[in-house]
Amino acid sequence: MDAEILAWVAAHRLPWLDALMWALTIAGTGGALWIAAAVGTALIDRRRRMAAWQIGLAVLLAWAVSDGVLKPIVHRARPPVSLEDSAWVRMPSTPSFPSGHAASSGAGAFMLASAWPAAGPVFWLAAGGVCISRVYLGVHYPSDVLAGLVIGVLVAWFVRGGTRWRVVERRRGR
Repeated sequence: MDAEILAWVAAHRLPWLDALMWALTIAGTGGALWIAAAVGTALIDRRRRMAAWQIGLAVLLAWAVSDGVLKPIVHRARPPVSLEDSAWVRMPSTPSFPSGHAASSGAGAFMLASAWPAAGPVFWLAAGGVCISRVYLGVHYPSDVLAGLVIGVLVAWFVRGGTRWRVVERRRGR
């Protein structure tokens, strides 16, 4: 089923989407989007500095588990269909399963949505965009992306440790 979905996506690419998908993939590389969002969150609200550290830890740990541990073990070949021959993306030399972009996106969205619940839908939309871009550009099978997303969420859940971030306001007069 993976190959069929990938072939359908390849047959239905839209030229105006190519640049957007490329930008989403670049933003998700190495968890950059999520690290930047964590730093931004800490700068906007200094009371969330600890959350920013945990976000960074979850993103990097999710990427390490997917790319450093699971990819070498599973060693799944990349899809044969891609935009490799275009200017948009070069086929990565690493194995395909699981997607590191999806793992870091799942971790980043989970952690940021936990730290800043009101903006949660925006973070999940961005994570979905990064994940879809990997299939759209033909560098991952859908199951690679789904597995990466699940890994990211599980790692983030572990890093969060069931804690709740409470923004404690200082009382005047102390």
